Amino acid sequence: MTKPRYPSTSAEPRHSHRAFSLLELLVTISIIAILSAAGATILGSSLRKPSLSVAGNKMAGMVENAQQKAITQNTATAVIVVTKPGYALSYRLMTVLVLDAQTDTWKQTSPWELLPEGVLLDPDPAKSSFLTPPGALLTLPVLTREGATFDPQAGGYAYRVFTSSGVPYENNAPITMRLIHGIQGVSGDVTVTDSGQNFFDVVVAEATGRIRVVRP
Repeated sequence: MTKPRYPSTSAEPRHSHRAFSLLELLVTISIIAILSAAGATILGSSLRKPSLSVAGNKMAGMVENAQQKAITQNTATAVIVVTKPGYALSYRLMTVLVLDAQTDTWKQTSPWELLPEGVLLDPDPAKSSFLTPPGALLTLPVLTREGATFDPQAGGYAYRVFTSSGVPYENNAPITMRLIHGIQGVSGDVTVTDSGQNFFDVVVAEATGRIRVVRP
């Protein structure tokens, strides 16, 4: 009598392998690309916001430094922002001058300060009234930095003067310094790198010199 034959239990299970189609691969790659782009946009936005705050705090600190020097030294001081056409660091480079009462000359007593890369003072005077010449023009010196010269008479820099009481000199309206995300081209044109809705305003009251910050 012949014994019945049963399948061996030691045989490995058989699997069916199915490759991805070209269409499925393209769809997967497209989804990954979209998610990566969205993540990069969110990350870029989150990185830009702190740089704008850092720049605003630095600008406010520069003004406060000028006011304190004016009060403690009983003299006039000036906040300087370089605006030289075609200069790579224009609207980012700044310093403070102090009037020497004995010699009646302006001296740079603070090192040059630079706003973070990608952040600059809005070159539109309608938004940055700091760039509008004060009521009474003063004779300020030509400044230099690493071979570059900045002549205020030729648009080399903008300035605002503070009196010995720390208030703006010859000013009948608040002084606004608007900081934005942007880059300056070789020709001096500024390109805003975001929607322009994100900004940091440093505002100095004309009567008291009080500094306040305005954000959207």
